[in-house]
Amino acid sequence: LKVVVDDKVVLDRRLAGGEEVDVAGHDRVELYMAATQDARVEYNGNLIVPQGRQDVPRRLVFIDDLDY
Repeated sequence: LKVVVDDKVVLDRRLAGGEEVDVAGHDRVELYMAATQDARVEYNGNLIVPQGRQDVPRRLVFIDDLDY
């Protein structure tokens, strides 16, 4: 898992099973995953369910669009 928060890499490593990571950003949060079938992603308390194939590399991007 690689996590980029507001243009800074805050995590770039393999997570152990059951391990959780909490991050907070002001403008943008990006998640890069080898696959999503074994991952659970929550955004502002809501479970995010990526669509399509879950066994391929994925990038999920969350932005604050209230300022645009």
